[in-house]
Amino acid sequence: DRYRQIYYDYTNSKATLDQTVTSLEGLVKLASEDSVRAITYQFLGLLYLHGLKDTVKAEAAMELAIKANGSALVEISFDNKWRQMTKSRSGQYDFEDGGRGWIKIESGRLTLTDLKSQPLLNDKAPASLTGQQIKEVSKTLNSAYPLVKIITDNSKRPYLFAAGSKLQVEADLVIKLIQKHVLGKATAEIRR
Repeated sequence: DRYRQIYYDYTNSKATLDQTVTSLEGLVKLASEDSVRAITYQFLGLLYLHGLKDTVKAEAAMELAIKANGSALVEISFDNKWRQMTKSRSGQYDFEDGGRGWIKIESGRLTLTDLKSQPLLNDKAPASLTGQQIKEVSKTLNSAYPLVKIITDNSKRPYLFAAGSKLQVEADLVIKLIQKHVLGKATAEIRR
């Protein structure tokens, strides 16, 4: 399977970021099945966002992944108890009990997972949410980074996390994808 070979070559440093993106762009043009297009666009979205820092191409690829019955993935950092970032003794802002993982955005659902794709918990409930369970999605700023805040019907504590490399454009992208694909709002607005 060509996708697996491209993925293997990239993850084992046998292909550069640019070579991998070119190979994936070629593969997706030839793909006839949604399942191949979905996973290829998902990987392209990650590489555009986290590798090439191109949020416009990342958003387009993520949109196409979701439309092909797949999902968009964005790396996140969070506090394991869903608390705000705090200022450490060194003066840096970070999560007290920090973790890294993924937000997986699909049509009608989002899931927050650890790096091994195991769902995270909030109030002992898995962090897998439908649009109906989400009351509000917004961006909140601490003194250093924009955080995504999700308030739900079924947990006392809101979900708070930083997207990708903690840049505002990444937080905006995550909020836009959630509003459009999970909540079903055609014109996604970002609350400040």
